[in-house]
Amino acid sequence: MNISMLTTTQLALLLGLATALVAVTARRAAVVGLAIQYTLRLLMVGPLLLRPVLYGQVAVALAALMILFLSASSLAHVQRQRVVGGVSPLVRMGGLYGLFSMALAAFVALGLYRSFPLPGLSAQVTLGCYWLLLAGLLLIVIEPTVLGQGMAAVTALNGFQMAFLTLDNGLLMIALLSLLEIGLVLTVAVLSEQQLEQLAEAEEG
Repeated sequence: MNISMLTTTQLALLLGLATALVAVTARRAAVVGLAIQYTLRLLMVGPLLLRPVLYGQVAVALAALMILFLSASSLAHVQRQRVVGGVSPLVRMGGLYGLFSMALAAFVALGLYRSFPLPGLSAQVTLGCYWLLLAGLLLIVIEPTVLGQGMAAVTALNGFQMAFLTLDNGLLMIALLSLLEIGLVLTVAVLSEQQLEQLAEAEEG
């Protein structure tokens, strides 16, 4: 599938779904949103890469998704034990703030990509870059958990890589960005587990 076959409306709907899933929840469903982001990124950048390099990018994406899924499963298990009798009002409000932030990011991204197209990039790449960068940065600010902030950072990184790898797809830059991505995901997983342990200790104390 060629990303150029998608209309602006179709691409915007996919980007909206990908970021809304991350915004509404930091549990396992958010990993689906990240999977959509990775798919869009690989569709945009893939035609510019050598096949072995593309396979490597797919492997990095799958590894990152697996690590985040395991961390999200741990977080979901802890939250199920802490919340009794339904969904916590704080969780609901967090989801509403996240959706509001995504609507704001979408509005600004649609305006920027028309008014300030990025040189050397197609309209699809420009829209995806603006959308994911803005959404990720906004979510980093409002997310209360390390895992949520990490997923937001991965969202912003996906937007950056959409644009950067289109302009510079040399092997060195791809390797450095892949190491950065895996390092970020592993750091988020470790810090998320530490946060859960601290919460458990605080409740026991």
